[in-house]
Amino acid sequence: MIVLPGILLLMVCSRSSFAGVPNECDRLASYPNDVERVLAKAEFLKAATPAAVAACREALREHPDSPRYRVQMSYALLMQVDRPRPHMEAISLLFSAVDEGYAAAELLLALLIRAGEVPASPSEFRQSPAVPFEPYPPAAAFELLKSAADKGNPIAMQELAIEYSNLGGFLHSPTSSRYERARQWAGRLVQMGHWSGKAFAAAVVLWSPSGSADRRQAVETLTDLAGLGSCTAMHFLGRYLLFNAETLDLGGSIRANPVALNLIRQAAANGYSRALRTYGRLYSPLGAFDLNVKTAVYWMKRADDADLRGLNAIMSCRL
Repeated sequence: MIVLPGILLLMVCSRSSFAGVPNECDRLASYPNDVERVLAKAEFLKAATPAAVAACREALREHPDSPRYRVQMSYALLMQVDRPRPHMEAISLLFSAVDEGYAAAELLLALLIRAGEVPASPSEFRQSPAVPFEPYPPAAAFELLKSAADKGNPIAMQELAIEYSNLGGFLHSPTSSRYERARQWAGRLVQMGHWSGKAFAAAVVLWSPSGSADRRQAVETLTDLAGLGSCTAMHFLGRYLLFNAETLDLGGSIRANPVALNLIRQAAANGYSRALRTYGRLYSPLGAFDLNVKTAVYWMKRADDADLRGLNAIMSCRL
């Protein structure tokens, strides 16, 4: 079956109208990154309450075939303060929802794989948890993100725009065709009217083989959006200025490192996971700070946790 992009987008928008009557599981554990949730506004769980877990167990008992409740049950389990790592019950629920092609499950499982929390052989590990832990192949996360993005999930689209621009970790030495794919995913976000679209479109230009005039325009766009409070713009502008300011004719009005670091810090302070991850990398051997592995790991873990909570989907600095 051939589905035209415009038709697919229309179908996705119609499915994300938050129709349905919410129950306690929906009210207590809706996954913010699920465009098919029944609540128009989903708050992230800083820590899952026993009531959230109990409500989702009841919802699953009443609706065992619902992939949405499997995702919400997984989300509630993953938000527990002292949850086991890996959390095999949550992982099993996500795999079952992925088997049904549920986009939010594909996204959440991809984020878990990227965080190194999914064993290479989940069924074997569940039967024998004492065996040495080997992580699931990271390339699988990229395939899950592509599937979720094809179904219209905007956070998956963001992740693909980043990966194809070589700002992530799955792809290396991107070709011009990959940059074109990054532009296409950023363009989809703009077409959807998603709050992150303009910032991602500008960020992709900065890391693609564009002319200096295009990059200057992208810097100006991100500067304007950052001034309006966009964490996406703060992060990508800060990251670009940190490593590329010497290539820009900025007339001496911007001192690259202080301004860049302040932008990244602001986005990180608001819980923006990509800024948290960049901050961690600054303490790595190739970073701008003195090498500190412990501090780098701390910030990277905070980034993974923010990804799983879905902070990027609901934060206040969301232009």
